[in-house]
Amino acid sequence: MTAATHRLLLGAVAALLALPPTTMAAGDPLKADLVFSNLTGADQLCLRDGTGEYVCGDLAEGAAGARAIATGDVNGDGALDVVLGRGPDQLNRLCRGDGAGSFTCSDIGTIPATTSAIALGDLNGDGTLDAVFGTGAHQRSQVCLGDGTGKFACDEIDSVGGETHAVAIGDVNGDGAPDIVFAREGTPSQVCLGDGTGAFTCTAISPNADDTFGIALGDVNHDGKLDAVLANVERMPDRANPQHNRVCLGDGAGHFDCHDVSTGSYRSTAVALGDLDRDGNLDAVFANTNQGSSQACFGDGHGDFDCRRIDPKDSSSSGLALVDLDGNRTLDIVFASAIVHRGEHNRACLGDGHGAFDCRDITADLFDSSGVATGKLTPPR
Repeated sequence: MTAATHRLLLGAVAALLALPPTTMAAGDPLKADLVFSNLTGADQLCLRDGTGEYVCGDLAEGAAGARAIATGDVNGDGALDVVLGRGPDQLNRLCRGDGAGSFTCSDIGTIPATTSAIALGDLNGDGTLDAVFGTGAHQRSQVCLGDGTGKFACDEIDSVGGETHAVAIGDVNGDGAPDIVFAREGTPSQVCLGDGTGAFTCTAISPNADDTFGIALGDVNHDGKLDAVLANVERMPDRANPQHNRVCLGDGAGHFDCHDVSTGSYRSTAVALGDLDRDGNLDAVFANTNQGSSQACFGDGHGDFDCRRIDPKDSSSSGLALVDLDGNRTLDIVFASAIVHRGEHNRACLGDGHGAFDCRDITADLFDSSGVATGKLTPPR
């Protein structure tokens, strides 16, 4: 693994009750499995069957009502596990995978919280995955150091109490130690610089007290330094201080210079970075809720973006993931689509490698999905 790949990786997430499969498209042999956190029901596992279909069912006993989700091999057995962020005031959960699509869940730590964001990475350099949990208002976020067997030692991170909606891990100051970036609502988002042992020192990214619900790290201007892209929710139109989505260019020392991604104001709840059109520049995808279709914003390699609508269907998306679903070496988009207590279809938008997408429903049933994570949770089929 190269240093650049390592940096992007950091930056940069049961008994299967078979339901009728949902056909994606003839000839699309899907490569990735999907797992969705659901606010008002059982968390869902969608396994590829090798014919272009997903079969979805409950993730595991005791896996329900999650507000955030991530995947990673936390116990070093070679099989992906699922980490669930729960609330209000509950313990988070680790669902250990057996590599065949079954999971066994147990609690993480001893500090109940309302968790709305998760990031996984090796924070203290011991070769095992650790977890960062972003928490609700009047709570401090948590850093949970893993021991490589699936057990964690959790402590509150010394960051400003306030509602955190997204977390990203990456080396923003170039010292070789992972840092943490928190997306916050109503207060400035924060960067917490790590010392490589699991300790952090936190400061604001910018003075803007936006309602930031999503964050992604990547080098959008090819200067070798990590930048941050922020997804902001425009709650009440404010002509004096509109909450546009923002890109914050890093200087390699942990400081950022922020400007708007576009002039439009949206209710953007999540963002992910990847090269959608294979031009060598990072692009941004924003999940928008209650305000029309989500957006793909194509980067020019200098920190500016050209945004356009992805899906002709108006849908409400609360989370997303970028992954090659159909094995054609181009990035596709999976949207966790939620309208709480009403439900939406989770959606997949297959990319052609030139910036165009063909979108369709993944699931036949309606869900209140709060997030999505991907990975090979079963053997190749």
